[in-house]
Amino acid sequence: MTGPAAMAVVIPAHNEQVLLGPALSAVSRAARHPALAATRVLVVVAADACTDGTQSVARRAGALIAPLGSRNPGRARAAGAALALRTLALDPGAVWIASTDADSEVCLLYTLRDRRSPT
Repeated sequence: MTGPAAMAVVIPAHNEQVLLGPALSAVSRAARHPALAATRVLVVVAADACTDGTQSVARRAGALIAPLGSRNPGRARAAGAALALRTLALDPGAVWIASTDADSEVCLLYTLRDRRSPT
């Protein structure tokens, strides 16, 4: 079973300066797992109407930032996914898009289990 060429992790955030750091650290740990060695992992923070340091935290962690002002998590996820697909410039079928919350820490086992292609 082969996995995708790239994985985009989209994190919608609204004023999550305090909690975003641990979430990004968890994504970074998951992305370094040997099972993902052949997969490019791109992290996008959809900074939705943020007035705090959310974008600074994301930038320091190496994430791309999709700024928007919709105050809508669904639109934020869509904006983040669109930025990821433009940035990766791959066939969308070759990209696995995951979304997590800015106040959550990604579970490595969930990431590895769910990135596989169904057979």
